[in-house]
This record gives sequence, C-alpha cells and structure tokens, in this order.
Amino acid sequence: MVETRRAYSCSVCPAAFVRGAHLRRHERTHTEQRQFKCPFCQSGFTRSDSARRHSKTCARKNGQQIPSPLKRGRKFQACDPCALLRGACDRGHPCSGCLHRERTCTYSRVPGEQSQSTPQQPSRDGISRKASASISSSDSNSTSLDTNSSCSLGLTQPKIAKMSFLLRYTNPRNNTLQEYFNLSAASRGSLSESTDGNQDLNSSEPGLPDSDIYGILDTWFWAHLEDSGSFEFAENESFSSFLPFHTPSRTTREGTAQEGPFRQSHYKDCQVELRMTEIISALRSNSSDENSTEHVATVSKSAELIFAVDKVDEFIQSYFENWHRHCPMLHRPSFNLLTAFTPLITAVILVGAIYSSTESAEAARVCLNAAENYIFRHEAFRRLLDPPSRTTSILSIEPLQAGFIISIPQHWDHHRDSRHRVRLHRYVDIISASRHLGLPKLRHDNTNFDRGFPSDDSDHRAFIKDEEGIRLMTWIFLVDSSHTIFHRTPPRLTLSEMTGSLPCDEGLFSTLSFEPQQKELWVQSISKIPSMEQGVRLLMGDEWGDNSASKFGQLNHLDLFILISAIHEIIFNASVACTLSINKTPLERALSRWSLLWDLRIEQTSSSPNSSIGFFQHADEYWSLAKLMLEEQMPLAKESKGELDQDSMAEVNSFIKRFASMSV
Repeated sequence: MVETRRAYSCSVCPAAFVRGAHLRRHERTHTEQRQFKCPFCQSGFTRSDSARRHSKTCARKNGQQIPSPLKRGRKFQACDPCALLRGACDRGHPCSGCLHRERTCTYSRVPGEQSQSTPQQPSRDGISRKASASISSSDSNSTSLDTNSSCSLGLTQPKIAKMSFLLRYTNPRNNTLQEYFNLSAASRGSLSESTDGNQDLNSSEPGLPDSDIYGILDTWFWAHLEDSGSFEFAENESFSSFLPFHTPSRTTREGTAQEGPFRQSHYKDCQVELRMTEIISALRSNSSDENSTEHVATVSKSAELIFAVDKVDEFIQSYFENWHRHCPMLHRPSFNLLTAFTPLITAVILVGAIYSSTESAEAARVCLNAAENYIFRHEAFRRLLDPPSRTTSILSIEPLQAGFIISIPQHWDHHRDSRHRVRLHRYVDIISASRHLGLPKLRHDNTNFDRGFPSDDSDHRAFIKDEEGIRLMTWIFLVDSSHTIFHRTPPRLTLSEMTGSLPCDEGLFSTLSFEPQQKELWVQSISKIPSMEQGVRLLMGDEWGDNSASKFGQLNHLDLFILISAIHEIIFNASVACTLSINKTPLERALSRWSLLWDLRIEQTSSSPNSSIGFFQHADEYWSLAKLMLEEQMPLAKESKGELDQDSMAEVNSFIKRFASMSV
C-alpha cells in the first residue's frame, strides 16, 4: 500500500498533513485564540466542530435549540433576480442587470445585504412621517405648513435616494427613445407584436369613437359640402377626423343606401397622398447635403416607406399613445392630418414611426437628418427668427412645435453628431424663436378668468391656443434644463424671464370642448402659482408661513417637475459663479419645501403607478440628485475639471451609482 505524501508540515511540532486545511486547523491548537464560542455558556474552542459537540450537552442549554450551522461553500453574492436567471451580477444597488431588465433588485439571499436591497421610499408609498408632523389641513382646498417644523424636519429627516429611473436614463449605452424614457410593458408588447408595421386600424382601440360617430360625420360632411360647394375642416375637429373611414354602407331612414363613407375616404386619401408626396419630395431635396446619390436614394426609399398613405394614421396614433404622455404639448383632439403645418406632421409621423415597429424605426432614423434640415430651413421657421414686425400679425407656433419635436429624436434617438448639433446650435434657434413669439411671458387671458368657466367654443379655442403656447415654452425650458443637469451646458433661458402661466391640468387640455364637470379642474388651474419664477422665489424665500403651501395651489407632477428643474439650474449657475456656498442655505430651504409639496401630491393621488403620466412622475429622483449635488458641492464640476458642454452623461451616471439607495 502506497503511503500518501504528507506535504504540509506544522512549523511548531513535527506533525504533517496531506491537506492544507488540515494543517490550518491543527495550527489553531498552538494558539491561545479560541474564536468559536458555545452559544449557551460562552466557552471558547479552537475548532467549530468541537464547539458544536459541546453545545449539544452544555449544562446551560436548558432545552434551547442549537443554532443552525453555517452553510458550507462559497457565500451568495449575486442579487436574487440574477441568481434566478444564473446571470452575471455586478452587486450594485441596484445592479446593472436588474436595471436593464427593469426588475426589482433584492439581496435577500446574501447575508448582511437585505437591509440595503429593499430601501423604503416614502415619496412613493404615501406621505412621509415628516410631512405628517408638519401638515395640517384647514379645509378641503387649502393646506397649511407650519413654518418652523417643516423647514427643520425637512433638513434633518433623511429620505432614501432610490434613483432607478435616472440610472437608466443616464446609462451611456442608451441609443433609443425607448431606452432613455423606459417604455411601458404594454407599449413594449405592442412594439414586438407589430414588427411589420401593418396593424389593423379598423379594430377597436381605447379612446377612439365607435362606429356610430362615423355615420354622423358622414352625413355632416356631405351636407356641408353641398351647402358650401367646398369642404373646410373645422378648427376644433377631433383626432378621429383623420382616421380612415372604412365603415360599411349605411341605410338612411328612407331605406336608400349611402355611399358617403367611401366617397369621403377616397377624397381624404387623395388629399393625404398629396401631402405625403410633398413631404417625401422635401426630404429628398434636403438630404442632398451628404453629397452621395446613394444616400439620397436611401432617404427617398425610407421616406416612401414611412409616409405611405396607409401608414400615416398609424404613426400619428403611435405618437400620441407613446410619446405624448412624456411631452404633452400638442392638443390631440384638434390635431388634423389635412390641415396641420406640413413640417409639424413630418416630425410627428417620424417620432410615431420610431415607436411603431423595428422596421419603421430604422426607416425613420434614416430620414431624421433630412427632416431636421427641412424643418429648420423652412421659410415659416426662418420667419420666427427674424420677424418683420411684432405688431403686424400673430405668427403661428406650429413651425416652432415642429422644430422642437424633431429635436427630440435627434438628441435622444440618433448618433453623437446630431445630439451635439441640436444641443449647441438648433436649440439656440428654438429659444430665439420662442422669445420672438413672446412665449416665456405668455399667460392665459385674465378677462376669460374673470368671466368664469368658459362656456362657448370661442373661449375654448382661445384657451387651447394659449395653452399650446404655454406648454411648448414649458418643454423648451425643461429640455434646456436637462442639457444643464446632464451635459453641463450653461442654461440659455433665465428664470427671471419665465413669467408665463404654468400648464393647466391634462384633463382640461385634452378635451374637445369644456364640460360642466370640468369646472373643478378649471378652478385648480387658475388658482396655481402665477408662474415658475414666482414659485421658485417663494420656495427660496426667507418667510414661509402657515398658508405658504396654499399659495402654490393644486400642483400636479408636471408642475413639481418644472420647479425642481428650475432649482437645478440655480444650483448649476451658483456653482459656475463660485457662489454655491453663499446660496446653499436658501437652496436647502427650497429643496426641503419642495419635498413637502411632493409628499402632499403623493398623498392626494393614488398609490398605484399611473401609466398615463410620463417620465416626470420621477421628479423625486431629480430632487434626490439636486440634494446630492448640493451636499457634495457639485462634485461633477470637480471631477470634470470645469469642462462644460459634455456630449455623454457617463459622469452623471457614475455619480448616481455611487450614491444610489443612500439617505440624503
């Protein structure tokens, strides 16, 4: 019998062992350290098995259960979802794998990690304890905050900075709108099911009129055509007016068949075809800058695919179903394919195509540069940059709407060159045009408010026209603020000039006409703070009385997102001007008060997530980021050595990763 070689020798005694583990266990017998304790009498042992054998017969056991032995082998390190999928895990909080798969990242399997993996988020689950202590309701319409308790509690009680949305949004690997703004599960399902881009538009869809409405419109159409000799689309036509009319022939009360639907469909298709041909021709001519006939041919082929008569309705519907909730600036009920500004239709269709299917998204991206040139070179847009006179006529905002919408995919769904060009050049033109139109100071007509709730169509049209301008200016400011927060681009708009009204409630804006039941929304909209500028001034002010919160009125998610974006701009400007230490106290005060207003909003709304609200429902994460930047004295400025106008958001992403899921 061959004797096994004992290669491991003890340095103290002559003993030798075959395995290193046996040697280490033996060496512990030569030391005074007895690290294994009996759980009952606390007697020390050099070996764990000796301690466990003793605990079974320990005199002080008194019937108590012996603790379970530690599980042998390598300890768990991956989070629960990654372990279930047997995938790699970077052990982040949350890890990148869970962020990509949009799963809740937990570490219940990992010893000592459970407390870190499931942080509470007071702002999501209801009003926090700090707000409960400082908020008292005087009546159903007004809420007062105690001055001392609100400010002191707001600065001392920590919140959990769970910035999962911002981690996804700033991910340097993002390349599409869906990746930046996190498509809902329902939208992702429809995207995967419609890869050919040929969904049946005749199937019933939520929010679309039923077939009886089409019969009414058919009768009205031909009666109007016979009376006037021509057809003019009304200004307040609904979104359904540009949907295809494929309803079967109907029978009148006299029993004769009506052929109106087919005649109207043919008339509409001819008009749509003319407009689509105009757009395709414009894109083809504006793609010649590439100096490549092959590129022009590619753009032409892609444009013919996107702007086909049988697909444009689907793409417009896709825009309103997918992107409108993130940026609700167009009045959906009155948007009409046959009467809207042609470059605006171009931008809307391209964004809708990006969300519609993989094939249409690829074709739309080919057309983006040509569409950008077409919109920004258009005579109507150039006129906004150099208006002949501010008093001669009121210029339409549609060219500016088109320029703003096309800048969205060029910045968030294209390549680095277009992102750089839009942020540093095109956006300068957008802001210049908005100033020439007077949008920063645009307000709803006070005479309408004095008359009370509008009851006729003319008041409604005037209200919607002003509201579209207010919303357009709001989103121009918010994108400018986004450039500042994530790209360190100095803001081009100042808070002092943002004296226009805040957007009204979405339920009031998205209607074809005002209904009596909307009077409460009307009262809430006109009772808000007068402007963004006054809201920030009140948040940062020295005085904060019992009725200060009531001065803000019924703020919604978008209103609070506007205010926190404005605070971000102030933090950036103070950092650049080296005055952050001087302004830190009022900024902390503003963040504390904003947090209380946010908790009030969450208390008033349902605890379940609302899919109709866009990405601005994560305004509390922007608050957390502002709080961290203020506490760390703008570390991004230090790390980038003062470099401005960065194309990538990688530095912001790494900064958020370091501080995610911590108390601020």
